[in-house]
Amino acid sequence: MIERLDTPASSAGAGTAEQVAQMLDTAAREIEHSTVYFRDLQARMRAAREPNVFSTPDVSGRGVQDIIYSHGFVSLTDEQAMILTLDPRAAAMWGVSSYTPTWYEPLDYASRVTSRNHRQVVADADGLVRIVLAGRDPGTANWLDTDGRPDLLTTARWFRPPSTPPIAAEVITLATLDQHLPPDHPRVDTATRARELSARSAHVAWRFRT
Repeated sequence: MIERLDTPASSAGAGTAEQVAQMLDTAAREIEHSTVYFRDLQARMRAAREPNVFSTPDVSGRGVQDIIYSHGFVSLTDEQAMILTLDPRAAAMWGVSSYTPTWYEPLDYASRVTSRNHRQVVADADGLVRIVLAGRDPGTANWLDTDGRPDLLTTARWFRPPSTPPIAAEVITLATLDQHLPPDHPRVDTATRARELSARSAHVAWRFRT
């Protein structure tokens, strides 16, 4: 919490009709601008790369310069999955999340596992983290739910990595998933997944409690 010490027990004065009108106009302009901006941004990004290929991690234009991004337009059938391999030692803080194509809306992160960060994954014995993107739960600990969507944008972010982080993506069939994962790859059962989803929903409810 940040508290001002120079205005104890005081509140802001009532705004005038002109001030409120100006704030509403500004909000409307920002919404209109953002809608067009992110639509066009995704169009440019999609035109510049092939499906299921993640970009070389780098700073993103006018974004936060301390964050390195890698974007991939994921396209999977119901019988396919993507294994996204990352090194958790590349940065102290990092995460992966998915969005709808065109409008850059985050997928349902309250009732589905559509995002994971460095504290929500389990590494394999070789030290690498393998995240499995699929439309249905494959029983792997690091599952990332595509919400059954055939196309989506998935973005990896690293905060202040000392060097360019490695990232690799492989599309396989769900039927052969076990053949592409290490024998020690962490698994979860239905009850464990249910507890994970319950914890996510509770946290989101707490985060937006006011």
